[in-house]
Amino acid sequence: MRARLILFWGVALTGLVVPWLDGGIPLPMTATAESCRVKSVYDGDTATLSCNGETIKTRFYCIDTPEMGQKPWGEQSRDHLRGIIGTEVTFKRHDTDRYGRVVAEVFDATGQSVNLAMVRAGMAAVYVW
Repeated sequence: MRARLILFWGVALTGLVVPWLDGGIPLPMTATAESCRVKSVYDGDTATLSCNGETIKTRFYCIDTPEMGQKPWGEQSRDHLRGIIGTEVTFKRHDTDRYGRVVAEVFDATGQSVNLAMVRAGMAAVYVW
């Protein structure tokens, strides 16, 4: 019963949030897009960016990935992100989390949402906090 409930809510939340990531519903933006260079990828939903000389630790908006200790999924998610993100990105800030990371939607050099690409690849789950 619990598994069905979790599945139901997972599907329901995905149906509500994925249209935002796909551009179907405009997301509230707190700033204009910023161009940055990717310095490092920590896990599937956290990267360090260099933007105009400033180092910004970024938590990807609306997604959650396995933690690095959750082997092998954490490493697979991180490696997938490393493979798709490239070296130049644009991001739009949404918030700052309790750890001081900028919460943002990140776009690759072609303008595609990296957040959405992680969900579509099955490497991340939609997560609303």
